[in-house]
Amino acid sequence: MAVNFMLLISLFSTIMLSSVNGQMYDRLYGTLLALEHPPTIPMANESSTVNVTLGLSLLQVMEVNMEEGFIDTFMWVDMRWTDRRFSWHMTSFGGISSIQLPFDRLWVPDVAVSNSIETRKTMDVKAQVGYDGTILTVTPTRFRSTCTPPEEDDDDAEGDLVCHLKFISWMYNGFQVDLQTHSEQIDLSNYVLNRRWELMETRIRRDVVYYSCCPEPFPHVDVTIRLRKKPANNSRK
Repeated sequence: MAVNFMLLISLFSTIMLSSVNGQMYDRLYGTLLALEHPPTIPMANESSTVNVTLGLSLLQVMEVNMEEGFIDTFMWVDMRWTDRRFSWHMTSFGGISSIQLPFDRLWVPDVAVSNSIETRKTMDVKAQVGYDGTILTVTPTRFRSTCTPPEEDDDDAEGDLVCHLKFISWMYNGFQVDLQTHSEQIDLSNYVLNRRWELMETRIRRDVVYYSCCPEPFPHVDVTIRLRKKPANNSRK
């Protein structure tokens, strides 16, 4: 009977702890959303910059259309930034270090692909917010972007198809939003092979451009995807 009694005590303690943690999550969730922060860019002052770090995971090359000059890709888009307005002391909320919040209550970077014909998020997700105000979003997204096929006399190796996706902040300059990348490679750990096209190379490069109209820098992240068409007898495998 002693063993059963100890099991009952352990089970009861687990239930109570889960109940307390649930109450703490509810209280933290209500506290953060009750602050009524407007979804404005989280700049501490006019001279501060919001650093946005971009990461990409390529899951699939859905379609390559040489005649119309576009490529369909399916990716997970990972963005990280900090908004101190959504920070808290963990000791005041039972040691909770992170919580999920809806997008519409946060400022979310307006990062877009400038050469995209169509961009479609395939599911609604929430943002993970850390106690120090760090925010992470991972959004499954399908991009249909322009891609020019090589000319017959192109010196590109094996006539490879080289496609680019240019990620930019749509409205902000580099003094307001500094777009960075945490890797020079696309994550391919979940990539699904294409029957007709072999993925030869992926690359991510950050660059900054200046325009004659404006003194501000405009950073962008250029993603390169190099594909090679498989021989006809291999494309069915």
